Amino acid sequence: MIKNLVPGSGIHIKDETVPPYISPGAQSAGMIRYNSSLRDTEVYDGISWLRLCSNVNVELTDDVQQVLVAWARVKMQEEKKLEQLMIKHVGLRDLHEKFELMKTLCQTDEENAAR
Repeated sequence: MIKNLVPGSGIHIKDETVPPYISPGAQSAGMIRYNSSLRDTEVYDGISWLRLCSNVNVELTDDVQQVLVAWARVKMQEEKKLEQLMIKHVGLRDLHEKFELMKTLCQTDEENAAR
């Protein structure tokens, strides 16, 4: 699925809430993780974890890119349709706003419980 990794500009992985990923089994060459202690992306070369850099460009295979683009198009169409429906139907807009508020409250509650 991942075709190429190039240090430099590109995707910046920054999630300090997630500990470094290590497989429950043995590590294998090619595994990637974000090390929150070092704040850096690392790749396992079969012997040790090597730091790539904070900015890593992840290039995906063509088939994965096509799936992601198709998924994004569907999601954009769904969002556009929902926006149009909320303009027409005030009750739907009100319900959507309440849902977003509840989602935020639940996420905050989950984050606080994890600390």
